[in-house]
Amino acid sequence: SNDFTFTADPADDWNITGSERSLPYHMDDSVITINMCLGDKFTGGSILFENVAEVEHQICRGIVHPGNMRHKVTPCKGQRFNLLLFLNKKA
Repeated sequence: SNDFTFTADPADDWNITGSERSLPYHMDDSVITINMCLGDKFTGGSILFENVAEVEHQICRGIVHPGNMRHKVTPCKGQRFNLLLFLNKKA
């Protein structure tokens, strides 16, 4: 049996200002989030964990964090491609 499932996060919440986009503070609907950076033709777009740290994305590196940790994506320009996995334990 599978212990974890994953779902994709809709992009409806992105803020777009000119050529920049950002994602406001939020929590993921997951136990664990895995965020893998696939594209490096962008500037900005780091993950800012509220009252904790700011983590810059690097190509082929992932960020793993609890889904209930509040975070946002800082303004970015360019093509930012990420693979996001939202893991949830089955009951």
